[in-house]
Amino acid sequence: MAPDISYLQLSLQSFWQWLFEFIPNLLGALIVFAIGLIVASVVGKIVKEVLVRVGFNKIFDKTGWDDAFTKAELKLNPAEFLGKIVKLTLIVVFLMPAVEILHLSEFAVFLRGVISYIPHVLVAAFMLAVTAMVAEVVEKIVVASVEKTGVGYSLLAGTVVKWAIWFFAILAILSELQIFRELVNTIFTGLVAVLVLAFGLSFGLGGKDVAAELLKDLKDKLRKK
Repeated sequence: MAPDISYLQLSLQSFWQWLFEFIPNLLGALIVFAIGLIVASVVGKIVKEVLVRVGFNKIFDKTGWDDAFTKAELKLNPAEFLGKIVKLTLIVVFLMPAVEILHLSEFAVFLRGVISYIPHVLVAAFMLAVTAMVAEVVEKIVVASVEKTGVGYSLLAGTVVKWAIWFFAILAILSELQIFRELVNTIFTGLVAVLVLAFGLSFGLGGKDVAAELLKDLKDKLRKK
């Protein structure tokens, strides 16, 4: 009695059918991904070159972050870093249709999550750059203003204001990146409450005399009129 090989024939037939359907999809996915790699590499380099030419790295050099990264043995080029973020974003964007061509639905869902998070990274990087510029400008303004009053400690005042700006900016950046979001919001709310309370107490204890003098001057001016 000859063995029944019909089941084996059906299995082989199904396999060859799946393979013939899969190969065109694989080629299409590889072509899309290859195009994405080329586009991402070109655009990433363009972004890096533009940022270097506009002096983006100098912002961090002036604020001392470059020295801090060097001491920590971290080689970070801000312009190159943003260029790589743009490159990675485009790679993931092109990877999405390639994955969908291969009908890998679960991996496609994961990539959608990555793509939805990338804008938060870009916004955080923008906030970091703006903070670096604003902190430097405000520090110089505070130092110059305090020096004009002749009170002294102008450098200390400038440093305190600069790092206060950085502290609140880092809280905002962590919140944007959704890192310890609840903890960051709690800390921020607590600090605002403490500042309001401190201002209220300082005005209540030491500012009442000033307020009384202002009211007295106002009454004198009204009487003269």
